[in-house]
Amino acid sequence: MKTLEEENGHIKKQIEELAGKLNFETDSSAKLGQQVQSLSQVIDSMKQERVKLSGQVEGLNQKVADLTSENGKLSSALESKERKNKKLQSDLNSLTSNRDSLEATYLRVKRSKENLERAKAVEGAMRVERSVEDRENGRYQISDLHLLNQKIAVLEVQEPAYTGHDYVVSFRVESPDTVEFTAEEREFYETLGEKFKVETDWVPGSGQLEPVLKAGEKIQQVSPREEAEWTWAFKGVLSEPEKVTLSLRLVDVDEQALEAISQEYQLAPSGWLARLGGAFSLGSLLLGLGLGVVCCLVIGSVRGRTRPRRDTTTRGREFAAQKKL
Repeated sequence: MKTLEEENGHIKKQIEELAGKLNFETDSSAKLGQQVQSLSQVIDSMKQERVKLSGQVEGLNQKVADLTSENGKLSSALESKERKNKKLQSDLNSLTSNRDSLEATYLRVKRSKENLERAKAVEGAMRVERSVEDRENGRYQISDLHLLNQKIAVLEVQEPAYTGHDYVVSFRVESPDTVEFTAEEREFYETLGEKFKVETDWVPGSGQLEPVLKAGEKIQQVSPREEAEWTWAFKGVLSEPEKVTLSLRLVDVDEQALEAISQEYQLAPSGWLARLGGAFSLGSLLLGLGLGVVCCLVIGSVRGRTRPRRDTTTRGREFAAQKKL
């Protein structure tokens, strides 16, 4: 009996030590079986926690593996970028060291092609809205230049009518809020440069007409809120009206000329007789001349019918009296 009690005491002592290690409190008054059962529950709970922690460790190991793989991809991309940079540096060295080499020629052609394609895209994005104003010194045609949906400049042209006179052309650059631009509009707008490089020219329909620039440089640089002005005249002797076309071009940062505005006008010969002829067509002049001739004939006929006739009997008597005398 004493041996059994000693054995139970020894077991309780071991349980208490194990509970202390596991941070678990036991009821000293509880029976030995209950204490063993409680200890078993704690051990089972710890086993479940261990399984859970093992799963978390596996997840962390998987994340580490994914990060290692991603790091490998980034390292590969970095190596690819470095190879491209080395190639670009090699191209640049070829371009600067030997301008006559095949590589340099290829790069120049490639860049020229890219510049031309960009200039074509910007030119296609420009559109014009026109209006007409009558002023004291003549009629003006107003052209609002838009880049996609943004108004960027205004062209005012004093409409040419006759040779031998001066006509003014002005171009004003707007100052749009680029914050409101789309990415495409901003890219196209930056292609035109901080200052617009503007060129105007007149193209006559024949060799009888010669445009003469009397004031202003043919190519001018215009900043936002500023204006460029040209004064043109036309030399030549015209026998009939002739068409002339105003061409306005914008030169971009790559020195590509973009056809922005093209307007056609009709120029008449100078002199009052020519102006009269220009005001009326040949058919209307012939018709008026014919009507004038008919009117003269009708008036002459009416006057002939209404002229009084002298009596022949009275005329005979007067002749006989004069004969007697």
